[in-house]
Amino acid sequence: MRGQVRILLAVLCVSLAGAAGPSRPATKASVTASEDREVLIVGEEKVRESDLIAGLPQEKRQQIERAIQAREEAERQALRDLFGERYIQQEMERRGITRDALLADELSRSRGNFSPHERGEIARLSREISTAEQAGLDAVIENKLLEQAARRQGMSVEALLAAEVEKKVDPPSGSEIQLVVDYEEKLRGGWRSREELAKQAASSLRDLRLARRRQEFLASLRAETPVRVLIDSPRANVAPDPGRMRGAKDAPVHVVVFSDFECPYCARVETVLNQVSKKYEGKVAVTFRDFPLPMHTSAEQAAEGANCAGLQGKYWEYHDALFADQAHLSPPDLRKRAETLDLDMGLFDACIEAGETKPKIAQDVEDGAASGVAGTPTVFVNGRLIDGAPNIESISRLIDEELRNRGIPVVPATSARLSGRAE
Repeated sequence: MRGQVRILLAVLCVSLAGAAGPSRPATKASVTASEDREVLIVGEEKVRESDLIAGLPQEKRQQIERAIQAREEAERQALRDLFGERYIQQEMERRGITRDALLADELSRSRGNFSPHERGEIARLSREISTAEQAGLDAVIENKLLEQAARRQGMSVEALLAAEVEKKVDPPSGSEIQLVVDYEEKLRGGWRSREELAKQAASSLRDLRLARRRQEFLASLRAETPVRVLIDSPRANVAPDPGRMRGAKDAPVHVVVFSDFECPYCARVETVLNQVSKKYEGKVAVTFRDFPLPMHTSAEQAAEGANCAGLQGKYWEYHDALFADQAHLSPPDLRKRAETLDLDMGLFDACIEAGETKPKIAQDVEDGAASGVAGTPTVFVNGRLIDGAPNIESISRLIDEELRNRGIPVVPATSARLSGRAE
């Protein structure tokens, strides 16, 4: 990723100089042949990094540059906090090198010693860069899929879209337009005429159907065309825990969720994760890690109860019982669950009393914070953070990418809608 960033910066400096005023001096006028690596394969067509970057809108390139600069400054600040200004000055003089050269040299050896907060901020900025680049990748993939399909049919992309999208979308019916007009009038009053509202409603409904049909068509093209992304996304070091894992330890894809037993949305995501486990049976393992939020006063003791139950081999049974009734998480309620599961109550009470599992929970919180976790639920797929709300589409999208990149067949789509960003 570091090399990719340097290439990106060089291109940014050149491409932005004319349009956005002076920029930092470029050390390279372009991406050289040796640096311009392949980043994507769509069907048999290979896409190089220079093509990807050149295809990004100027605003997106500027966003990436700002995030890169912010991340580099965060790394430098973390090193200053770690070593202190006096040590840095002494080492600069001893080695006869500049501050930037010294910090760059120390960075790779010192990342693991940064504070969890600093590692979390650096991880967040890395993901911001990756998300912007991924948006560029998605656009390139769509364009390549359309170009290849158009060539196969001997027509232009515009003609292909007209045939496969525009001609297959019916205009909205009068009753559909009427429903929208009635709703708008009720919501906003009669400040616009019904004729104006009807015209706007017809246009909006058609645009919505066109967008949906385009996504469906692209999904069908992607299903029949192999796509391989060769650049890797930032991966957090969020190790799965065999004691809190559903699925095979040697599964090619590991989903890790940082969650909170008192968090209502976490309970809904548990349902999604159960769907994921069934959909990808044998290919995906799901690990639960604790991230009790301070605002949830019962979350940490509930996590202790689950982990103490885990010491008796019933972690998931206790875990499921907690999410099934989040309104009852008091100490007596936690004991009652243990009794219902026929746990050895002497061992359970001793575990709770001694705080035996507190270190494990604290380690989960530290690892989560260092990986950029700030709220719950936060889901990682092979270390890649789900961007946005974790749902079946967003989780499946990353799982499918991980499987494809390992040459493993993916689960056929059950919906015509394109799997992609979280809603």
